[in-house]
Amino acid sequence: MFLFVGLGNKGTKYKYNRHNVGFLLIDYLVKEYGFLKINNKFKSVLYKGNILDYNVILSKPETMMNLSGEAIILIKKFYKVEQNNIFVFHDELDLNLGKIKFKFGGSSAGHNGIKNIDKNVGNEYYRIRIGINKEDNKYKSDKFVLSDFKSMEKVLLNSKIELINDNIKYIFKKNISKFMNEINK
Repeated sequence: MFLFVGLGNKGTKYKYNRHNVGFLLIDYLVKEYGFLKINNKFKSVLYKGNILDYNVILSKPETMMNLSGEAIILIKKFYKVEQNNIFVFHDELDLNLGKIKFKFGGSSAGHNGIKNIDKNVGNEYYRIRIGINKEDNKYKSDKFVLSDFKSMEKVLLNSKIELINDNIKYIFKKNISKFMNEINK
């Protein structure tokens, strides 16, 4: 069993916020693979299905971003998900818009949602970080992450989400270098 978690904030006012890129990716996977909603349990909206013959739970924590770990630990325990089968998709302020990085473990880099996951689950899980920043960003980070993507940014972001999906087999294989090579061609 694999657990894919998209980080974001619940509510329609946050739907296209930069901070909600993880939710947007989960929404894409639900639609692309016909996942079924199983419940709003464990402080999350949960979906269950298959991607490339792998059993997957998709999660959108409803705890708000900074308490995401509270939801993940409940799901992990109930479904007995192995620690190294947890994948968290989240925004990364330190990466330019659309840049993608895949890594295992490490520090939170100041991301409060990741800090809370580390506190509740430990830091040994996979992270797919999706860049949301612009080189000319002049806003304070807390206001910027809660601002909406502009139309052209949504187009770029959607193409990057499709690119992640096109290379999803490397995520399941935990082949970070191959994934990064394909994503960054």
